[in-house]
This record gives sequence, C-alpha cells and structure tokens, in this order.
Amino acid sequence: MKVRRIIFLAFGIVLMLLSPKANAQFMPVVYDNTYGKNSQFLTAASDFQNGDAVTAVMNNGRVVFSWIDRFGDSRFSKQFDQDDLAVVKAIIPLSEENVLVVGHRKVSEKSRDRKTGRALIINKKGEIERSLYVGQEGTVINNGALLLNENLILSGATPNARGGRSGFVCKISPRGNGVYNYTPAVVEVCDWFNVLGSKTTEYVNAAFSTTSDKGSSVVRIDENGSPFFITKLPDPTFKIEKMSSNVDGEIYLVGQGVQVGGGVMK
Repeated sequence: MKVRRIIFLAFGIVLMLLSPKANAQFMPVVYDNTYGKNSQFLTAASDFQNGDAVTAVMNNGRVVFSWIDRFGDSRFSKQFDQDDLAVVKAIIPLSEENVLVVGHRKVSEKSRDRKTGRALIINKKGEIERSLYVGQEGTVINNGALLLNENLILSGATPNARGGRSGFVCKISPRGNGVYNYTPAVVEVCDWFNVLGSKTTEYVNAAFSTTSDKGSSVVRIDENGSPFFITKLPDPTFKIEKMSSNVDGEIYLVGQGVQVGGGVMK
C-alpha cells in the first residue's frame, strides 16, 4: 500500500509539471483621468451602451460636470456656481444622449428664490434641456426618474415645522408644475424609489428612512400621490440602504439595524 501511494504521488507530481501554466488575463487601462489635488470626486454614471461616462467633481468649491467618451476624451466640461448647483447627489442616465442630475444648491441672503432642491436634464452637448428648483430652503434631492409622459419623480428630504427634516416624494409636470408632494409623518429622508406601471397609470414604491431610530417604512403611492399601503419595518433602528422592485411589485430592501444586523428584507 505504501509503494502504491508513492507511485500515485509521483504520478501526480509529473502531471503538475507537464500541465501548462495558467496565465492570468491582463485588463488594460483604457484611460486614467485625474482632477488634481483641489478636486473632490462626487459621483459618476456609466450605464451607457456606448461606453460613455458622466462625472461630477467638486473643484475649488464649484461643481464641474464632465461627459467622457469610451476612450477618455471629454465631450464637454461644465462648471456651476454654488447658487446654481452646490452638490450633486446622483446622476441618472435617461438615454445615450442625456442624463438627469439631482442635488441641491446654496442660496445667498439676497436671493429671492429660496428653493434649494435642484434637478437638471443635461445632454451630451452640455446643453441644459430642463431645469428645476424644488422645495424650500434646505431641501435636498437625492434621487429622480423621468417618466414616459415626461413627468419627473423626485425624492429627498426637506425641513419641517418641527425643526427636523421630512422625507418626500414629488411629481413635477413637464411645465414645472407640482402634481403631488407626498410626505410621511415621521421619517427623515427618501433615498430610494422604483416606478412601476404603465405610461398612463404608474405607481411608486418608496423607501423612507430615519436616523433617529423612529422606524423606517415602505410606501406605495399611486399616480395622484395617494398611498396604497404603508408598511413600517419591525426593527425601528433598521436603515434602508438600497431598494429594488420587480415587475410583480414585490419589494426587496437591503440595510442594517441594531436588532437584526445587516440583512435583506422582502
């Protein structure tokens, strides 16, 4: 038996020596754009079939927005003053030609318009196709979506009468008029939502979170801003970090809380 084991071991070593070495594949760097020591990266979007990417960088206190092609060449670079766009929270690709940019701006004491929530649609030529100022002073827009009928769905947080902050989901018509503004009673921010339904009858699954352990919740809102249902999560400390909905309307939540730790909830 000992001799047989030695023979098998020797045979295995020979096979290892004769087998061709597995070479690791090398992924080449296509481009490496840097923005300098005075720049702070904010966010980017690269969900384009043609390989383009869109970036937002803070440079010397100003937002610099760039559209880059698949080879790293800049199609355009656009700079914003802080009273126009101070912080970019998200860049949402709408097509191969344009993106939705959401965030907030700063207003000076002399400014008459105190709305700070900001949403823009910018095309790859650097042209602003649509520009919106939303909410009162202190409003921040964290997410957005463009519907087939050109209505915009926006979500974020805004100051409330109690001295705190309230999450919201609103719909804005193509002319810039408010269709609805849904704000629950307690929660402080709405970072995530999914739009489902048809061109004429959509509904929104929205995830509202709080940082004060008052509980997070999920709400389904109809096309007029009325809730179908409100589900409060059992763990009041659970913070929703990501939400996804499938075609059947089922909702999946990713987050963490003191009671359950990190988890996925359906």
